[in-house]
Amino acid sequence: MKPVSKIIFGAPGSGKGTLAKLARQTGFVHIESGELLRRSRLEPDRVGRGKLASDENVLNLVGRQMSLSGIRSNFAFDGVPRSKRQARVLLEILQEHGHELVTVHVLVDEHIARHRIKERLIKEGRLDDAPKIVNERMDQFEDYGPVVIAHLRRFTQVVEIDNNGSPEHALARFASLLKARELLHSSVAQ
Repeated sequence: MKPVSKIIFGAPGSGKGTLAKLARQTGFVHIESGELLRRSRLEPDRVGRGKLASDENVLNLVGRQMSLSGIRSNFAFDGVPRSKRQARVLLEILQEHGHELVTVHVLVDEHIARHRIKERLIKEGRLDDAPKIVNERMDQFEDYGPVVIAHLRRFTQVVEIDNNGSPEHALARFASLLKARELLHSSVAQ
């Protein structure tokens, strides 16, 4: 059976991490670039201020995690890719190893995302959730988001999940995607 990888793509606060945790519960290896960067302490000045880490560092960390987990594992990527180069390299690696690829594009209104980030800052105390840094991250997403999703649309199947409503609805939709291997070969209605 071919390994399956899901790229969970969306703005900060869209719910990527929540969906990736569900994927982990169903046997996917959750690879979160932000967590890898925080643990590695690479580029702490950039990451701590909400700036994007270099493609080289992100790709090295993600590649190392993929190797440690077994390159033919089912992966759920959260926070990567954040540039066209990251998308291109990641897709090349996954395709080289026979992965079936699906991008889950998580859609959310910015005011809802900001509210969720504010709640996360209170609960978890993540430094990159401070208001000034969130503004920087949102501005960056406006720049790289359309470019990256356009690239992913060319080379993967893209399924959109509206996460503006209840988290339970988005989780249920995502759970059905995790189970539906035939999704890779047919179009899915929203």
